[in-house]
Amino acid sequence: MPKTSKMSRVQVMSRLLEASKLLNSTLDLKELLQIILNLATQSCKADRGTIYLIDRKTNEIWSHVMQENSGIEIRLPLGEGIAGYVGSTGETINLKDAYKDPRFSRKTDLVSGFRTTSMLTMPMRNSVGKIIGVFQLLNKEKGKFNKQDEEYLSLLSVHASLAIENAMLHRKAIEQESIEKELDIAASIQRLLLPKNIPQIEGLSISAFNIPSRSVSGDFYDIIKLSDTRVLVIIADVAGKGVPAALLVSSMQAWLHALVGGAEDLKILVTKLNKAIQEGTTVERYITFFAILIDTERKEIEYVNAGHLPQLFISNGSIQELTVGGFPLGIFPDSSYESASLDFNSGDAIALFTDGITEAVINHSLHSEKDFHPKEIDFFGDERVYEFFKKSASLPFDSVLPTLLEEINKHLHQEHVNDDLTSVYIRTFS
Repeated sequence: MPKTSKMSRVQVMSRLLEASKLLNSTLDLKELLQIILNLATQSCKADRGTIYLIDRKTNEIWSHVMQENSGIEIRLPLGEGIAGYVGSTGETINLKDAYKDPRFSRKTDLVSGFRTTSMLTMPMRNSVGKIIGVFQLLNKEKGKFNKQDEEYLSLLSVHASLAIENAMLHRKAIEQESIEKELDIAASIQRLLLPKNIPQIEGLSISAFNIPSRSVSGDFYDIIKLSDTRVLVIIADVAGKGVPAALLVSSMQAWLHALVGGAEDLKILVTKLNKAIQEGTTVERYITFFAILIDTERKEIEYVNAGHLPQLFISNGSIQELTVGGFPLGIFPDSSYESASLDFNSGDAIALFTDGITEAVINHSLHSEKDFHPKEIDFFGDERVYEFFKKSASLPFDSVLPTLLEEINKHLHQEHVNDDLTSVYIRTFS
């Protein structure tokens, strides 16, 4: 008997040595949790198990459970259920039949079809004794989990916790670096996509600005000269930010320029553009889009509004909303679009903008919660925007958009805005 016991301890130490090598083989947290889970279940001859980690910020325990090659994240309040209880108290719970313990919840078994019998739940402590997680093993191969299983997990937890803490520090550093790189890349992409110079069109003046709320904007505009008297102007707002949004804008712009030359008319152009974008994105990421084709020789405009907020046509001091079109780009593959046409005479103007203009408001995330009162939010609003552009004909052309920005800044008391600001202003002259 003593010989068997001695061999068992040698075997435990040998397994821990191998475990230490495996635990040092990766800094990827998800991969590491799977390694720890495999080591625990194989060494203790368990059918399956879960490794929970403690989230002190949310006061929860959480884990990725790997079953049939799919990851399921479980989150429970610290103290709830057997795992939560062990995580909060540090006690070890070793059950021969989990169903006889009132703290055991059968919900997971009911969903998965699995039948839990024996269960070993133990705290995972780091080198200074702090609980950072919980081991939970289910269904010992033969009978109940024993003291040797508890001893092995207790020894494994020191090695595992050190590896987990290193992996979490690594993940935090990588995430921060990744965010910074993503913002730099997205900002570079965006700068390349925006027009470097506004083309000269006979009988037309065009000005524009794009001011990101942070380093990257979800807004976009383009001005494509088709001839000396014809120009296509678009403004768009992509759902989402960062590299994915910037890449979607890049794809949209590439398709737009590819389709412009062969499009029979504007509504067909937008229909084809929508189909191309929908095939390359998801419903979660779409684009509100407004396109206007201006012909100064024929003194006519044609436009399509694809889910964008109403844009403005200003003539003789009155405003007309430009709303005809269809759904945002990228949602439905078979969407079709309508266009509308208007006469465009000397002195008439067109104001294009994104919702960052109408919804311009102080960024309350930069203030403490005690200073934030939702009822006091005062957006720049449709009314101010409409009134400004209604009077814009009386302003020198070059001062229209700078004056708009001044008005917005006054409204915000020069504070940081919560969204991107983008506008294109067009005026015809004889």
